[in-house]
Amino acid sequence: MNALWLSIAGLLLLSILMIFVPMILWQRRHPLNTHEPSSTEGKGSTEQKNSRRENQNLTIFNENIAELAQQLADGQISQQDHDQLKLETERNLLVDIPESDAQHDSSASRPTARNTFIVAITLSVIIPVASVYLYFQWGSADRVAELEQLNSGEQVGEKRGPAGKRDFSQLADQLEAKLQDSPDDITGWLLLAKTRMSLGEYVRAAEIYTSLIDKANTDKNRGMVLGLSAQAEFFMANQQVTPIVLRTIERALQADPFEVTALGLKGVDAFAKQNYSEAISNWQLAADNTANEENKQTLLRGVEEARQRMSVSGSNFSTKPGQNFGSLLVELSIEPKLLEGLDPNLWVYVFAKAVNGPRQPLAANRFRVSDLPLRVTLDDSMAMSPNLKVSSFAQVEVVARVSKSGEPIASKNDLQGSITLTRKGSSQTGIPLLIDTIIP
Repeated sequence: MNALWLSIAGLLLLSILMIFVPMILWQRRHPLNTHEPSSTEGKGSTEQKNSRRENQNLTIFNENIAELAQQLADGQISQQDHDQLKLETERNLLVDIPESDAQHDSSASRPTARNTFIVAITLSVIIPVASVYLYFQWGSADRVAELEQLNSGEQVGEKRGPAGKRDFSQLADQLEAKLQDSPDDITGWLLLAKTRMSLGEYVRAAEIYTSLIDKANTDKNRGMVLGLSAQAEFFMANQQVTPIVLRTIERALQADPFEVTALGLKGVDAFAKQNYSEAISNWQLAADNTANEENKQTLLRGVEEARQRMSVSGSNFSTKPGQNFGSLLVELSIEPKLLEGLDPNLWVYVFAKAVNGPRQPLAANRFRVSDLPLRVTLDDSMAMSPNLKVSSFAQVEVVARVSKSGEPIASKNDLQGSITLTRKGSSQTGIPLLIDTIIP
């Protein structure tokens, strides 16, 4: 929490400096005349002088105007010259501002500067007070405190054994008691479920994740909660991928085909069944989609181990010989006009789905715009469900989409291309697919 409040204090100090520094610099560049008359007589004398000067200027002005009118009447100047000279005379009168006006402006500027200073002081008080008040109303200081407290408890548990674990469990109980009054605080409940998992309380963690599934507001969030729920069920079953776990994995991947936890568990199941090709496909896809570097390295080590097992077996696939592996080799490209100015780091989602079948992709992969053009393979090893494979359907639609939002779900202004295929055997190659449409 100390780091949080130090950061807040630094930002508030910066905001106050942004108020005062410009004001100080302006005053240095525009110094005010602080001289004021010492007596009422001095002021009266100055006013009399200014009044006489004004009268003199007006007299001269009127004489010049009369003279110009006479010259025009005598034909000495043209109407155009008369108008031009009259305009210059009027300008000269305006430029010749009495000294009293200048002094008046100078004296008027002083209260304006004082008012500016008062406003600056007021803002420097209001901004910190309002910021702290609004943070306590809308911010998450309590959530930061809870997280630090739990992390501290976790470290104590690691260092002190069972006694520390009991302390950590008490912190989790306190958090759950507080969350009873906030049933819709998804972030808090996810934190609690993670804590229960670290304590080995897998049943309670699974119950919490199950209660959050219907509260997820997007397919991606729903997939994430289902993936974590599958993980809890996996540990409940002594790290075995049971039919219950598999069903939860399928639901997670149906909501989000790139859900990392579900892909990792699916790879574990395939590896245990010595289906190393499928394990590699799932673990590699999970590694490509995780933002956690430690998890990524773990997944890649699994991929390497599966490759070594395949090498020892002397086969590209470890399943029964002659099994039909549906495979589509797609030549993917994008319309050059759409590529102009397109962020090369945007994701390109490529997937195959049944024309007359479930919405869930039969196979999916993901690349960057910078990778285009490229060859994409979609096959049975990428199946999201054992019963839903490319080879199981006579007609499939292959879709490629450049996602502006970064999500696999289509949204406005995404770029897309698709092609419908009637399968002619276990594999098809050289299928051209052009991304050439903007989703309205």
